[in-house]
Amino acid sequence: MKKTILIFVLLLQIIGLQAQINSLMYAGNTGKETFYDVMQITDGTMLICGYADNLDWIPANVPKYQLTNTGNIHNALGTNRYGFILHLSEDLSQIIDIVHFPQGAVEDIRFMKSTNAPYKPTGDLFISGNTEDTKANDGGYFLARLDHNFINGTPTTLLWSQNIWATSYLKDYHPWDLTSEGETYYVSGEAFGYNWSAIYCLNAMGNRKLVNNWRTHWKKAGGEWRGTPAMAYPGGADSLDYSGIVLKIWGRCDLRSWTSPEFEAILPDGNGGTKKGTWPTDILFNSPCDPLNPTATGPGYTGYSHTAGSPVHGGTCIVVDRRDNHLYIGMNMKSDWQGAPDFEPAVIAMDTAGTLLWWSRLYHEITPAGDTIESLPDQYVDALGIDYAHNKLVVGARCHGNNVENYWEGNTVASNPAAYGFQNQFTGTNGNIHESWIYSRTQKIIFVS
Repeated sequence: MKKTILIFVLLLQIIGLQAQINSLMYAGNTGKETFYDVMQITDGTMLICGYADNLDWIPANVPKYQLTNTGNIHNALGTNRYGFILHLSEDLSQIIDIVHFPQGAVEDIRFMKSTNAPYKPTGDLFISGNTEDTKANDGGYFLARLDHNFINGTPTTLLWSQNIWATSYLKDYHPWDLTSEGETYYVSGEAFGYNWSAIYCLNAMGNRKLVNNWRTHWKKAGGEWRGTPAMAYPGGADSLDYSGIVLKIWGRCDLRSWTSPEFEAILPDGNGGTKKGTWPTDILFNSPCDPLNPTATGPGYTGYSHTAGSPVHGGTCIVVDRRDNHLYIGMNMKSDWQGAPDFEPAVIAMDTAGTLLWWSRLYHEITPAGDTIESLPDQYVDALGIDYAHNKLVVGARCHGNNVENYWEGNTVASNPAAYGFQNQFTGTNGNIHESWIYSRTQKIIFVS
């Protein structure tokens, strides 16, 4: 099913070429070749990445470039595949060249991203791909920067690479994105389990970096400091190594209010209602969180508690606006309402210094009429994107079944009455029915000061 979805997305991305293409092209020879992602670069040619068991299907006259500096990637349990990027003519009829990893170095190349905004010249090229290795060896996926972008030259080596431990949802979807300056935000760990998950940022050289207004910082000498800003660390900011947003409840306070005024704050929800709490996970707890003595006692004001068996949240997607490098995070929290299991969604916006700009639950906690309510269907944020043409953040999400209060209806968006989404109401009573939802909004409407 995953492969089918990915191929469908690939077809959607190149469907704009239909007017010029009246041909059907095939590639491969064993039936085990898979294409995952596609990108059109400045000169109009196309890049398609994926994997194959062999490269015998590439014509002999096509130049082949094997990437170097790949030895730091951990794939000891891999299946001896070739991860590749096909460089194709604009009409997809010819293979110009192919860039590939040494056989077995990686499982595939899953995603390609560049530092440019849409409709701008192709910038620096970054990739991710799956790996198979132990947790201790950071198996999951890798991130890497290529030395060229097919415009200024054909890639022949990795400028740097990072092994990212990931399992479950994170291994399937590789949540990461780039700034215009070549910094990389990504999520590592697992989703909805006991172990670990956090968001980190790599600098342009591929090393984890300090983010001043994030709240957890790791010391160069070992250990953590929980506080903000990083520049205020009593031991001196030079003693800190890097920062992260920890997506875990036990012993953590990263996405919770630290003071009573923050925790008790009643703020606009961006769609005519209000919400309580300055941070998105406040809904699960009955008090603010002291970072020096964390507690996790619920329920929160609408009746939700965190699920004891799942202290790790699901950091599902990341997108960066290349114009101002603001970061947008999509996540879900496993919750409990009077014994009923549930998932609560959130979209979070931060600036380049890691300052919280706003967050949205995407449903009403306190309705415009003033009623405090719960929303029982499982709700997930699956994808985020920037609509540069209309200056909007686009959210793709889904839920299970129906409830009185659910994702905002597409025809009753108070913040933009002219908007009209494709999903206006959820129907049915079966909680296992997955229903899709998409919404776009002007980025600056929701704001938390």
